Amino acid sequence: MTKDDQIIRMLKDIMSTLDSHTSILDDHTKKLDNHTNKLDSHTKKLDSHTKKLDDHTKKLDDHTKKLDDHSKKLDHHTLTLEEHGNMLSALRTGQEHLKAEIEGMRISNAKEFGKLNERMDTVSDHIELLRDESWEQKTDIHRIKKTMGMR
Repeated sequence: MTKDDQIIRMLKDIMSTLDSHTSILDDHTKKLDNHTNKLDSHTKKLDSHTKKLDDHTKKLDDHTKKLDDHSKKLDHHTLTLEEHGNMLSALRTGQEHLKAEIEGMRISNAKEFGKLNERMDTVSDHIELLRDESWEQKTDIHRIKKTMGMR
């Protein structure tokens, strides 16, 4: 075998190896293309999920804002209720004080009324005595006038 034959044989071997490698590389290219397609599909899905997550994030932000507004309103209502509770306590205290005063006035009025009734009874007795005396004096005056002939 000559050198040319050896070179040709070596070249054929190299060509065979190159063809084998080309076939392997073609398989790898197909696999890479398949992986690329799968990655593209996953990218689309991830983009879709990202969009959905962004939408959810916006909704959560809106809900958070609404909850913050509700919390502020509840805090305001709590303060208002505390103020009303304090006012009601003050009104109750004032009402109890007024009730005690009124009760004291009732007792005082009842005592005074009792004293006035006693005085009225006394005055009534005196008036009756005066009426009787007046009547007696009138009859005496009438008798004296008659006796004196003035009538």
